[in-house]
Amino acid sequence: GSLYGHSAPINPLESSKKLFGPNILLGEMMTPEQFENEVARHFPALKDDVAENRGLLHVVMGGFYRYTQEHISAESWSEVDRVFRFLEGAYAASLPRTEVENAVRASFLEYFDFQNHEERIRGFMGPQFTALYEDQMRYMADLARKGAASGADR
Repeated sequence: GSLYGHSAPINPLESSKKLFGPNILLGEMMTPEQFENEVARHFPALKDDVAENRGLLHVVMGGFYRYTQEHISAESWSEVDRVFRFLEGAYAASLPRTEVENAVRASFLEYFDFQNHEERIRGFMGPQFTALYEDQMRYMADLARKGAASGADR
């Protein structure tokens, strides 16, 4: 395998089926409620956080972000890899619904802190998640440019 991340490209739909069971085969899209249930099931340390914030997807995603940041700080790379595999699968499983994507963008990716491990962490991001991250960074750069331009107009 490679030094960073995945040893081979993974098919997001296949990884979704492995992570979340056969319901994806029926073409069902993961709802925010199902996403919250899967976070609690796959990451028991977040079970209480999910239970307390049921129905508040952005708050649950914020807790998942903090969990990820703690594991980056501790250099627990296998857990960081597990987080990104989970998110890649959940994102693929939720399409074409947008609630999970919006929560990932606003409460996970928008101000993502690589903590000086960008190359290693990018190795954990699957192809769809990488594309989502890069799209979000372009969006943020556009907003910053528009903000700077409107400030110059005054």
